[in-house]
Amino acid sequence: MAAAVILALLMLAIPIVPTIGATGTIIITNPATKTGPPGTAVTLTCTGFTGGQTYTVYFGATVVTSGSTVTGAFTAYFDVPSSPRGVYNVTVITTAPDDSNTVTYTVTPDVTANVSTANVGDTVTVSGTGFAASTSVTIYFDGVSEGTDTTNTTGNFTGFTFTVPATVEGTYIIEAEETYATRTQLPSLGAVLTAPQPSPSLLTASVRPRLSPMPTELCPAPLSPSLRLPGATIL
Repeated sequence: MAAAVILALLMLAIPIVPTIGATGTIIITNPATKTGPPGTAVTLTCTGFTGGQTYTVYFGATVVTSGSTVTGAFTAYFDVPSSPRGVYNVTVITTAPDDSNTVTYTVTPDVTANVSTANVGDTVTVSGTGFAASTSVTIYFDGVSEGTDTTNTTGNFTGFTFTVPATVEGTYIIEAEETYATRTQLPSLGAVLTAPQPSPSLLTASVRPRLSPMPTELCPAPLSPSLRLPGATIL
C-alpha cells in the first residue's frame, strides 16, 4: 500500500514536457517582385515544418488560407486580400505548434475601368483598390479632373463615373490620385476613344505599364508627395 502511494506521488511530480515546435521556412515564389495590388495570386513555398499538422497562413493579421501537411513541406496559394497600400508581414503557423520566418509583401494601387473602348459621350465607370484607407482620390481623364471619390477602410473606391468629353480619336489616360500623392495610371486597361463621325474607326488597344517602387513604411502611412505610384496608359 505504501509503495503504491509513493509511486503515485512520483508520477504526479514528473513534469509534462510540452511539444517543441519547429521553425519552418517560407518563401514567396510568385510574384517574384513580392508586390502587387489586392487580388494578386501569391504562391508560398513552405519547408521545415512538422509533418501531419494543419497549417494557417496569415497576411498581416488576416487568415488567407489553411490546409494540412503530411511531410512538413507544402505549397500554399492565396490571393492578396483587400488592403490599403503598404508593407505586410506573411507568416505561417501550425498545430504542432510550429511557426515560420516572416516575409513581406507590398500592396500597391490598381485602377480599372468597365470598358476597353469608348466614344465621346459614353459613360465610363472607374474603380480603384490598394490606395490609402479613407482618403480622397481625384480621377483624371487626359490630365483633367473629372471629380473625386473616397476610399473605404481597405483602400478601395468603386463606381465612380464620368462622361467622355468631346475630343478627337486617339489615345488617352485615366488616372487616380490621392490628395497627397502622385497619380496612378490605369495598369491593365486599353481604350480607344473616338470623336463623333459618320463611321468612327477604332484603333488597336495596347498596354504599357509604368512601375516605380512603393514606400517601405507600414500602411496606411501616406506616400511622400514626390513619390510616383505604379500604373500604365489607357489606349
